[in-house]
Amino acid sequence: MKKFIVLLTLILTAAFVSGTVFSPPAMAKEVQKAEAKINVNAATAKELIVLPGIGDKTAANIVSYREEHGPFQAAEDLLKVRGVGKKTLKKIENLISFE
Repeated sequence: MKKFIVLLTLILTAAFVSGTVFSPPAMAKEVQKAEAKINVNAATAKELIVLPGIGDKTAANIVSYREEHGPFQAAEDLLKVRGVGKKTLKKIENLISFE
């Protein structure tokens, strides 16, 4: 019985680590999010919150800043928005566009 439990534990651990059997839906959602870039000049706050490090308040701040100051020209422009720092920008710069 002990051997069975040890073997089962090893199999489940290997499957979990590889992510093939027990990959959570959230993980699949993150991969899907990363496939399409988000246009920060057209996205709603609801669309912006899918970006890593962007919550409800920061997303609303991005939309407000854009409405007051016009479209963003480059990723660095987002540093002017309250709640977006260098670390957050680094996380999202490959996931956003400025079309």
